Amino acid sequence: MALLKDHIAVVTGSASGIGRAIAVGYAREGAHVVLLDVNAQAAAEAAKEIRDGGGKATSFGLDVTRRETCFEVAKEIAGKVGQVSILCNNAGINRRNAFTSDPAVSRRSGGGVAMSRVGLLFALAFVGVFTCSSSASYAGSPRLGSSHTSSGTPTS
Repeated sequence: MALLKDHIAVVTGSASGIGRAIAVGYAREGAHVVLLDVNAQAAAEAAKEIRDGGGKATSFGLDVTRRETCFEVAKEIAGKVGQVSILCNNAGINRRNAFTSDPAVSRRSGGGVAMSRVGLLFALAFVGVFTCSSSASYAGSPRLGSSHTSSGTPTS
């Protein structure tokens, strides 16, 4: 029997990289995976790949830094897919260079370039996690309760 049979797993930032791998793994274990990503087309392609491999997957475009949109998508997921039992807050950005990799740019902007990157990281890492977690609970996912997770560990 599949470990995650009868579970609905939502993975943010799941169009590529680690998030996509997590989504594929959850699907392989029997979960119906909901892929959320700011790149809706890439999320749809990842969901199709999972379905083509025999898994269950649905996708939605979502910018996790937009609170109202998170609540709207959470309600849509509850209505179309069901109550979420696993939430993996994975959305993030990959910066292959340091925040201040170009000191000249940082000096010209008064440090604004580096600070805008810090602001984006904060929005994704803190605001996004909080908003997605609270909107999933608000949309009627009692299986999450207060024990939802950012690590991808199932809660039941």
